[in-house]
Parts: sequence; structure tokens; C-alpha cells
Amino acid sequence: MKLNTNTTNKSTTDYKLFREICPTIFADVKPTVQAMAFDIRPIVPKIDRIAGPAFPVQCSDGDILSLHKAVYLAKPGDVLVVKSDANNYAVLGGNFAMLAKKRGIAAIIVDGVIRDLDEVRASGIAVFSKGIFPIAGTRKHASEFPTSVVCGGITVNRGDVIVADEEGVIVIAQSKAQEVLQQAQMRAEKEQQQSFEAWESAHRQLVESAWNQ
Repeated sequence: MKLNTNTTNKSTTDYKLFREICPTIFADVKPTVQAMAFDIRPIVPKIDRIAGPAFPVQCSDGDILSLHKAVYLAKPGDVLVVKSDANNYAVLGGNFAMLAKKRGIAAIIVDGVIRDLDEVRASGIAVFSKGIFPIAGTRKHASEFPTSVVCGGITVNRGDVIVADEEGVIVIAQSKAQEVLQQAQMRAEKEQQQSFEAWESAHRQLVESAWNQ
């Protein structure tokens, strides 16, 4: 069966607005927002912040064909969220990273390991992973695409909003995205308007009050 490579993304969500806010601000909007485990890190420091809808992918039994199929099914702006069942095979390398970049994928987040570090970095696509491992997975069997995967200890559903940079990876439920965005925007604005001196005064009062209890 020929892959559908339609590149039209009809989402009405303005992900640019999500990219304007740091993951730490979103993380303070609790309990709606969740953060992936700390060991899923960008392979390039100081990357530009990314935001986009999640496209979950499961790689099992050392086979990575599902991910290679996903790059043709995902839409420009999507974030491939990949769950690998082991850390003894790399789920992607340099050529795949370049292909994903060419097809407009916003980022690849891997609960697992990758390889071809220099080539992946040179591709220019944002890639997050747990580490580097030289042995590649096989490409023989593509499983069905799940509606959700557990990545970095967090259940990620298709369409959930991913916001990520060197501060970490944030997952926002699609149904709560606009509500969370508004709360985060208000919090960011409040922090920008508060001087360090005002913060320090409030901090001291808080500590002294707690200390005297």
C-alpha cells in the first residue's frame, strides 16, 4: 500500500504562542501540565524552543520500521514522540534526521537512544533522547500506530501539545491546551512585571512566616 504523504496540517492551534513560553512557566500550571523524565535531553544545547502536536510512535523488539513509516504519515509541524522498548539499539540516525527535517517535522523526542550524533546535529532538527548507542535497530515489521505512548514516564496522546527546550519536555493535554496557554501567559506576564527586589521582599516574608510557625 502506498503511503499517504499529504503534507497539509489543518490544525487551528497557534503553536507559535506556545513557543513563546518557557517549559518552566508551563510546569507551574499544575496539575494539568506534566513533564517528561529528566534524562530525555536535547542532543544540542541552546536549541530553539519547539512546540507542536504529538505523533506517538512505538518501537518494539528492536524494530524501527514504524518510525520510518511515521515520518511519511506525520504532518509538517508534528512532533514525533517515540517509545523504544530497549536501550541496546538506536531508533534513528543521521539520514533519518535529515529526512524528518526535510518533511517539516518540528522535533523528535525519543524515550530511547539514537546514533550518528554529528549527522543528527548537522541536520538541524531538534532531537531529544536518553543517550547515544552505535547499533541500529532493524527495519522489517511496522506495527500499528498507537493513539498514545508512555514517553519519559508520561502518557502522551496524539495531538497533545509538546513544548520543549533545554529546560525539559512539557506535555499538555490537547483538551486543556488553550486553558493552560492562557494561564501560562498570565504567569509569564506577572513574572516579567515583578522586579527582583519585589520578589526578594515577598520571598523573605514567606520564609520568615514559615520559620516562625
